[in-house]
Amino acid sequence: MKIQVTQEDIDKGQPIDCFKCPVALATSRILGQETQVRSDFIIFDSVWYDMPIEVCNFIKKFDNAENARPLEFDINLKGE
Repeated sequence: MKIQVTQEDIDKGQPIDCFKCPVALATSRILGQETQVRSDFIIFDSVWYDMPIEVCNFIKKFDNAENARPLEFDINLKGE
């Protein structure tokens, strides 16, 4: 599944908040269900999914108030 983190997600995102960071906002919007994002995985429907390294780097930049830019990544959910 393709996840697009938009500038709007970045603008609305909150640093160091696993439910309101830009990646959590984007995945929740696309999946239609609240997701939780940790430093290197996403929790959706009680299952943990590894994130690509570029997403982990994006989260670190965002949490450290560095210039985080929109990104797109794929995540393999069960059944895909």
